[in-house]
Amino acid sequence: MGTEKQLALNPHFFITGTGTGIGKTVAAALVAEAIGADYWKPIQAGFEEGTDTEWIKSVLTNGPDRVHPEIYKLGIPASPHISARKEGVQISLEKIIEAYHTRMDAQKPLIIEGAGGLMVPLNEKHFVADLIRELGCRVILVSRNYLG
Repeated sequence: MGTEKQLALNPHFFITGTGTGIGKTVAAALVAEAIGADYWKPIQAGFEEGTDTEWIKSVLTNGPDRVHPEIYKLGIPASPHISARKEGVQISLEKIIEAYHTRMDAQKPLIIEGAGGLMVPLNEKHFVADLIRELGCRVILVSRNYLG
């Protein structure tokens, strides 16, 4: 009962990691499936083998309408700020925040997947951590299981 009450108060989670390739997308799929949440990855950098959003659509049973399109879909597999610069795109934190507030249902569970790790630059001024702070979501941190 306590978990349901907590979820009702703030049903949005931001999944980030300690680095790239750490398993954020798999974690996002597991959590979204478990709580019946929508999924959104605002920034996709690199998609030679398909996007994370496409993969999520293929594995979730929640329905494809519960998976929201990216705001920035960058082809170069690199940190978002590098990818964007090489493609002549300026990533705007304000644009992502505006999309979040206008497109996402505040009462419906939502999993937001970050690009890269917690301290990955999004542009010359902002990091993934800044986006998390601005959105005000709870955070799930994905890391490797190792000693050291």
